[in-house]
Amino acid sequence: MQDVVFRLAYFEREYCFLTQRQLTSEATTHYVGQAVKQLYVLVLGLDVLGNPYGLVLGITKGVEDLFYEPFQGAIQGPGEFAEGLVLGVRSLFGHTVGGAAGAVSRITGALGKGIAALTFDEEYQHKRRDQINKPAASVQEGIARGGKGLIMGVVDGVTGVFTKPISGAKDQGVEGFFKGMGKGVVGLVTRPTAGVIDFASGTLDSVKRATDMGEETTRVRPPRFIQADGLIRHFILSEAVGYKTLIELDKGKYAHTDIYFAHFFIVQKKEILLLTDKRISYISHNDMFGGWQTEWSYTWQEIKPPPTIVAKGVAISTLEPKKKKLGIFGSSDNGKVIVVGDQALREEICNKIEKQLKNI
Repeated sequence: MQDVVFRLAYFEREYCFLTQRQLTSEATTHYVGQAVKQLYVLVLGLDVLGNPYGLVLGITKGVEDLFYEPFQGAIQGPGEFAEGLVLGVRSLFGHTVGGAAGAVSRITGALGKGIAALTFDEEYQHKRRDQINKPAASVQEGIARGGKGLIMGVVDGVTGVFTKPISGAKDQGVEGFFKGMGKGVVGLVTRPTAGVIDFASGTLDSVKRATDMGEETTRVRPPRFIQADGLIRHFILSEAVGYKTLIELDKGKYAHTDIYFAHFFIVQKKEILLLTDKRISYISHNDMFGGWQTEWSYTWQEIKPPPTIVAKGVAISTLEPKKKKLGIFGSSDNGKVIVVGDQALREEICNKIEKQLKNI
């Protein structure tokens, strides 16, 4: 529910002698009656109906600007009149086209929310809400995000038939297996459907934002990183950037499980070595869909201390070979070499890794 203005006429009595009970009774009756009269505003403001109340208000504002802006400009001069006419036409176009796109976007958004609830997967619903709450900067980004959500909805729906029973069995045994099977079967239909609806909703919402003449409030700096002790310290930009990266990594997969420790830009704005209290990860930025994705990751329990500086950079080894799948065959992974050219950066990476290994 958005853009709803709920107005109640004020209650007034002059030159009357009333007891407290009478005054309370009359005031209650007055405001109950006013609320009943305004119920249509709430009904017409529902997103499931496309918020027609907000649409009408927007179109009304556009028509008003079409006449008001040129009139204000004409008072000042011919040049200002032309400028006011342009502003008025833009306002009318923006409120009409953008309002219509926003109305349809709200309907599809409410429908997508309902279908997402049918997956019975709280983790999926949480990630979906996080994505929706991040507005796209442009129409192109909105379409790209919607396309990614559509593709991932199909992929997750198909793979969930196999992965959900397995993860359920690990957590809750036989009961979890059957719960996971149910989620997987339901998700096979609901996740792709929700992806299609969210794609349409996101695209239309981007169109609405593109036609909106108002200035959108944006974050000036990334959120402050608050350490595990909960103390609020002075703002450090590098920590805030690393914390923001952790939150966005793999659609928020580690946002509530890991605590940020350090990060290093290996390839500027493209690849990062990220250290948390639980793992070391090498991540890269997805230019097509945005966001960060994991290239490889190890928990600290898998790392064999200490890291070593080699010709190409920093080498880390694992205690036991980590099996990785290559088609129908398999191979072992004994560690990684992080390619770093700067010697000072190599030493700093080694020091941070050693410090974290000592804390385990």
